[in-house]
Amino acid sequence: MMRNRRCSFRSKSAAFTLLEIMISLTIFMIAMIPISWTLMRLTKDSTETVLHTRAVFLAQEKAEEILRDDTVAALLTTGRAGAASRQTSDWEMTKAIRQLSTPTDPKVCPSNPQLYYCYNGSSILYDSSTPEGANNIARVIILRNYVEPSQITGKDVIYELRFHE
Repeated sequence: MMRNRRCSFRSKSAAFTLLEIMISLTIFMIAMIPISWTLMRLTKDSTETVLHTRAVFLAQEKAEEILRDDTVAALLTTGRAGAASRQTSDWEMTKAIRQLSTPTDPKVCPSNPQLYYCYNGSSILYDSSTPEGANNIARVIILRNYVEPSQITGKDVIYELRFHE
């Protein structure tokens, strides 16, 4: 008879432990929902930060190319590379960009196909009445994807770099 009591005591104890485990797992799963959401959000933010950093480097690279390449002004104004004189100054190159009222056709970045860049003399991100949005300043504009030049809006722009004021 003593044996039966031990067996029944163990069964009740095991069933109670199973119930505790089920409740613990339920609480754990409920707690994991906001934690997993937070991790997904952090991953997305990290991806955006990396993309923005790449956009900054691309804008700086393209601005430096403009300042050292003497055929860019002719390409922007006439469409022909040979039209530029070998004596074209930095000022003349940026002058061609400063006079643009609509962005140039966006080009894909060879090192990062997610990004496109174009040039413009006016800001896409800022109002022209603010110092940041002043017109007639050469800018490199970095875009998330290809957009027709006349349809570029602030939501398409990742980064806008003013140079050689």
